[in-house]
Amino acid sequence: MVKTSVSTDSILIRKPNYMGSELPEVLGIYDPISSVLYSLKDEEQVFSERFSFDDYSAYIEQIFDKVEVYVKLTEGCNYACFGCATACDRISFGKARTMDIDALQFLLQQVYRSTHEKGFTKINIKWGGGEPLLGASYNLLKMAQDIVKEVSAKYKIETTQTVLTNGVFIDPEKIVFFKRNSIRVSVSLWGTKDVHDFIRQPRNNRESFDIVVKNICETYVSGVVCTVNHVITTQNAKYFKDFIELMWNVESTKFIGKNHGIEEPLPVYFAIH
Repeated sequence: MVKTSVSTDSILIRKPNYMGSELPEVLGIYDPISSVLYSLKDEEQVFSERFSFDDYSAYIEQIFDKVEVYVKLTEGCNYACFGCATACDRISFGKARTMDIDALQFLLQQVYRSTHEKGFTKINIKWGGGEPLLGASYNLLKMAQDIVKEVSAKYKIETTQTVLTNGVFIDPEKIVFFKRNSIRVSVSLWGTKDVHDFIRQPRNNRESFDIVVKNICETYVSGVVCTVNHVITTQNAKYFKDFIELMWNVESTKFIGKNHGIEEPLPVYFAIH
């Protein structure tokens, strides 16, 4: 952990003496009860770094374009994938907590107010979990749209929204909801059928690859901005070429869009676990 001192255009990282009791206001706050992490993100960053090996410090200058807000709507998930980034694999489904609307309203109001005061005019909200399209958290997501519209107008801030989902619960009603509210969708797909179904761990032990692929394609064809999120791990790295064929080789019989009228490679984001 590091103690960080921040201004709107620079970050000073010092020795690892930070004990987790605070986060700088500009970067935001982490509230373990409501499980919301606010962070700044830019599309174009300018870095100038100065390292001092005497005190393990570094100076990083950054120019930020927008504020990015990650909202963990729920701890609940229909998967229990080993090494889950949000530790939902360690939480039993019956004990998983979901944020309530009052907490969400308060937090969004504070985020937009702070963003306005810092001089930013753009926010990207990432709705995550757990699985944000589960019943209770999906209802919360729907209720959040009126709040987002209200605070966006009040503070004159341009807002984009992205749902981070495993894709199992996408259906025609949700696709209409995404489209009506201009919500982007990022769906996790961790490999070819055998690989994905082995790495991903549905709590009901049912295979999910075919369901997820179908929902990705139907969302993409609808006109909703839909991307595939592929996490590279030690378990799937050697099958990366096969996965790329599924996503990008439109001439292949394995191309996932072939039976859905998709004629171009699908957009994919990559991350390393």
